[in-house]
Amino acid sequence: MLILPKLIPLLHPFLAATGTGSDPSFINPAPDPTQLPGSDQILGLVGGLRWAALVCCLVALIIGAAVWAFSSHSGNPYQTSKAKVTVFGALLGVFVIGAAPALIQWLYDLGTQVSG
Repeated sequence: MLILPKLIPLLHPFLAATGTGSDPSFINPAPDPTQLPGSDQILGLVGGLRWAALVCCLVALIIGAAVWAFSSHSGNPYQTSKAKVTVFGALLGVFVIGAAPALIQWLYDLGTQVSG
């Protein structure tokens, strides 16, 4: 039993009132960091957090690789598998950190193409 088809007639006057006027930026303004006070500090903070996350991934990669080497040499399959997960998790983390701005931009561009 879907509630959404029953709600559409009730919401129609509100949705029609918003409309898609001649100026779409009125309802959907483009992101502009200069309009927000403190945006330089926020962008600096985000850059610092990305750097710290990359350092954490580097440390995890080094520790995971060392544990992988020692545990495989000592014949400990449990620790070897955990170390492999750590190494691949660190590599995946670096990829996600590097790809995050492009992924966010792609999703934003995709979202701006949606029209009602």
